Amino acid sequence: MPTVLVVDDELAVRDNLAAYLEDEGMLIGQAESGEQAVAMVAGGERFEVCIMDMRLPGIDGNAAILALHALQPDLRFLIHTGSANYSPPPALRDIGIADPQVFMKPLADMAVLAQAIREACAT
Repeated sequence: MPTVLVVDDELAVRDNLAAYLEDEGMLIGQAESGEQAVAMVAGGERFEVCIMDMRLPGIDGNAAILALHALQPDLRFLIHTGSANYSPPPALRDIGIADPQVFMKPLADMAVLAQAIREACAT
């Protein structure tokens, strides 16, 4: 059963993703900021996949991913952003995040995200 951390500052987005992924048989943790996500992992919580929003209050998604990767190098990341022109910067590409791991909001079909989670857990 995949364990997934959903990081988004919009409660409705977090709740909708969490509800859908729980229905898909996944265990979900939620964080409303990059700082909260980092604190959760620094405190010992472990996840297989993190779904990260890019525009967050405080540290942005890019910085949060790098901090989480430093704490848990085996954590896989999927990006869920409303920034239409977003492409992972070199620092994220260096840790294995590329355009196929980027999903634009709003997702018309969340099944593609659930499939990406399963694929990330299989590697």
